[in-house]
Amino acid sequence: MNLNIDKVRADFSVWMRRTAMAASAHCYSPDSVYFGPEGAKRLGRECGPALLDFGQFGIDNIGATYSAICVIAYQLKPPIDAKDWLAAVREGYDRAKSWRDRREVPELHDWRNDPATEKQLAYIQEMHEFSDFPIPEFTGSTKGEASDFIDRWSKQAHEGFDFAGHGDNYGDRV
Repeated sequence: MNLNIDKVRADFSVWMRRTAMAASAHCYSPDSVYFGPEGAKRLGRECGPALLDFGQFGIDNIGATYSAICVIAYQLKPPIDAKDWLAAVREGYDRAKSWRDRREVPELHDWRNDPATEKQLAYIQEMHEFSDFPIPEFTGSTKGEASDFIDRWSKQAHEGFDFAGHGDNYGDRV
């Protein structure tokens, strides 16, 4: 037998055992995300994407996850049958595979490009009103530009000035 497949098989077995042990602590409380039939389906959907880590071996052995994860996590009394479990695991697997295949990686939101907040703009206005030295006009329009402007000019004036009692918070970036 191929050494690589032996390692994949061993890793798959360890993953199923550890997943069952970790999930079992969250299967019996009515407040738990894995409680009852819907919770078991959720656990199955969450297990599905992990099968990608095991290549073809993972999907070929999807059936083993019912007895090794679901049955064990629910202490031999699973709230769903194998058919429902496998459908949930397959749903999670298919969704993850589709995302991977399309390379659909969610873009991180860059807060710095959001419009400057009213709080930032009001603070900049207070800086102009209460400064004993000239501060240039703010010509930016984004949170990031406002934040940089406040940092730069507040730090220069900070030693001797406290714009409108704001102290060290440099404009309450919100």
